[in-house]
Amino acid sequence: MTSRKTFLHSAGLIATIAVGVAAFMTVAQRDGDVTIGTAITDYTTPGLRSASAVPSELLNDTFGSVQVWTGSELLAFGSDISKGMERSGGVAYNPAAGAWRRLAASSFEVPVANPVGLWTGDRLIILGTLCGNNSADPQDEAPVCSPGALSAAAYHPKDDRWEAIEPPPHDRSAYKSGSSGGDQRALGAVGGNAFFTVSGATWMLSPSDNKWQAVPGTPATTQAYCAGEQSLAAVQADVAAKGMWTVSTFRPGDTEWTNYPGVKLATGDSEYAKVVCGPTGALLISVDLQKGQFFDDSVGGWKVVPPAPSDLATRPPPPGAKATEIPPIDTFLWGAWTGSSYAFWQPDVEADETSPAWPGVALSLDPSIGKWTSAAPGPRGDRGLVWIDGYSLSIGRMGDQLAAVIYVP
Repeated sequence: MTSRKTFLHSAGLIATIAVGVAAFMTVAQRDGDVTIGTAITDYTTPGLRSASAVPSELLNDTFGSVQVWTGSELLAFGSDISKGMERSGGVAYNPAAGAWRRLAASSFEVPVANPVGLWTGDRLIILGTLCGNNSADPQDEAPVCSPGALSAAAYHPKDDRWEAIEPPPHDRSAYKSGSSGGDQRALGAVGGNAFFTVSGATWMLSPSDNKWQAVPGTPATTQAYCAGEQSLAAVQADVAAKGMWTVSTFRPGDTEWTNYPGVKLATGDSEYAKVVCGPTGALLISVDLQKGQFFDDSVGGWKVVPPAPSDLATRPPPPGAKATEIPPIDTFLWGAWTGSSYAFWQPDVEADETSPAWPGVALSLDPSIGKWTSAAPGPRGDRGLVWIDGYSLSIGRMGDQLAAVIYVP
C-alpha cells in the first residue's frame, strides 16, 4: 500500500490526508455490495475525461450534491426532494480498484434539502433541512420543508455506518415552509474540527464530543473561506475601497478572529478577482491573470504573485477571426489548488453569434518557483471538484452518461 500527501478541495475545503485502499477493501469484502467498474490507471495525461460510468443499479443513489475524498474513495451524497421521488442516498467509488458501492442508509428521518458537507479526516459531516412533499395537490411539485428543522449526521466509511448528530443552534426564522430550506454552508475542516455557517452564524463541530462551538465575530463581508492546515481564513473584499482585500483567520482554540492588514489588488473592482484556497492561505488573482497576491497564514503576510506571461494568458484566435474581433476577457475564471500547483482555466467565448468561438485559456502556477505553464482546458466550473495530488475526481455528466470524471490540468 502506498501513501502520498493529498489536498482535498471542494467549495473552499482543503485537508491533508493519506491515500490508501485497505479501509475500502475491508468494507467491500464484508458487505459484498460492490460493482467492479473501470479502475483509473492514468493520472498524468492532461485533459478532461470520463473515468468510470456509474453502474446502472446505483443511478438512483447518485445525486452528488456533496462530494469528498477519503484517501481511498470518492464519496457522493445528496437528495431528491421532488414530488414522488423524495429520498437521500450516496455512493462510493474506489479509483484504484475500479469498485463502486452504495452507502448505507443515512440516519436522516426524511430526505434533506440543500445538503452541505465536508470531510474531517475520518468522517463525512452532513447538514441539511428535513424535507418532504406532503402536498395533496398532484400538480404541486414544490418541496415542503419543515421550518427550522435542520438535521446533521456523520458517515464513517471504515465501517459503512451513519451517526446522528445534534445540529448547531440556528435561527428558525431563516427556514420557511414551502422553500428548499435555510442557508447552511460548509466552510472547511481544520485539525478534525468542522466549520459551517448556518443563517449567517459560524459554528465549529469538535470531533471529540460532537459539540458545536460558536465562532464569534465572523466577518460579515466574507467573499470566501479557506480551510488550511492550521486555520480557517475569511477573505473579504472592501466594497468602499474597490480593489482592497483583507483576511481574518480563526484557529481551533481561539476566542476571536485575527485580522491582518489589507492589500490592494488594483483590479479596479474587487468583484473581478478570483479567490483560490491553498494549504497555507488564499491566493487572489485578477481575472486577466496579471495581478495577484497570496496570503500566507504561516507567516501572517502577503506575497506578490507574478503575472502570467502574455503568450500563455492570451486567447489564440480561431481560424478566420480578425485580431480586432477578440472578445474582452470575461469574468469567468475558474481555479483550484491541485496539490502541487494552482490551476486556472476560462471557457471558450464567442465574440458574437456569427463569429467562431475564441478558445479558452488554461494555465498552471507553481508557487514554489513562481513559474506559469500552459494547462489542459478544464470543466465548466470549479465547484464540487475534489482535488487529489495533481488531478480532480468527481461524479458528473459526460455527454449523456453519469460517471466518475477525472481532470488533469
